[in-house]
Amino acid sequence: EGQVCYSSRCPRHYPEQLGDNSGEEGLVDNGGSGRSLDEQELSRFWTQYISRDVVENVSGRERKRQQVIRDIILTECDLMQDLQYLRTHWVEPLQTGDIIPPERREDFVHQVFRNIKEISDVNSRLCELLTERQNSCSIVETIGDIFTEMAPHFHPFVQYVKHQQSDKYEIKKERSNNQSFAMFAERVERLPESRMMELSAYLNRPTERLARYPLLLEDVLNHTHEDNTDQVAIPRVLSMLRELLDKVSRASEEAENRSALLQLDRELVPRRGKELDLQLKDEQRQLVYKGLLRRRGARRGFNGNLQVFLFDHALLMVKPKVINRDEKLKVFR
Repeated sequence: EGQVCYSSRCPRHYPEQLGDNSGEEGLVDNGGSGRSLDEQELSRFWTQYISRDVVENVSGRERKRQQVIRDIILTECDLMQDLQYLRTHWVEPLQTGDIIPPERREDFVHQVFRNIKEISDVNSRLCELLTERQNSCSIVETIGDIFTEMAPHFHPFVQYVKHQQSDKYEIKKERSNNQSFAMFAERVERLPESRMMELSAYLNRPTERLARYPLLLEDVLNHTHEDNTDQVAIPRVLSMLRELLDKVSRASEEAENRSALLQLDRELVPRRGKELDLQLKDEQRQLVYKGLLRRRGARRGFNGNLQVFLFDHALLMVKPKVINRDEKLKVFR
């Protein structure tokens, strides 16, 4: 936060400054100021963003509403910067460098970053529309129409969530097995641009943002006058967003289930002389229940507990065992 955005579509591209002779809108183009972008700062407070005359002529309720709208716009552009960071510091180097072996490179980049570009396109368009609205007037009358236009385009979030768990596993596995990637990741995560955040934190940003939209829009609605068209538009958008979040929640549960099954499949050790194929990689496979089962008659001091997994098609009992310093699950029955 507080950094200047270098995108021309972002309101933090340059700070709209106040002057003694600011016009009706209270915004002054600083194109001839001669100040470098590094010297410029844009206040996150709406009351300092526009002229004092405008501030003094609006109610406290409207000031709060404008501040929430300001926060929505700036945080949307924060997300745009984060997605740009992913593209320039992760996706592009991984695609063009020798960090990942050539035969796995394309699959790895696709698996980890999925449809992040689609989400970035939606985010950029939303940021652009919100920025244009704020730059067109000192007091933003409505934003519900913008979200009404954009909400139907949020469907890439659902597809993105479906694979988040497996993506995190791929990153962890690559760090462990590929020294070049581990060194690359450590170097990038130490850059000032990373803000001391790991790759996984940036990959979580799209879904975190989606979950924030209803809270932010409800806050706008709570400070909106009854005769404003947002009183009709925002509830409609909230309904669309909640329906989408339900889909995201279900997709997340499916992703966690699939990730657990894949992890289990990697850890299973079949009984000697027995083949084992539980088809745990099948996308339709469901883990119904898991728990502990104590074996009757187990000797004192002997850990007779078994782990039990109930699937939609089979019952599996296993016993934890360390093999070559790796924890495995030996099939009992």
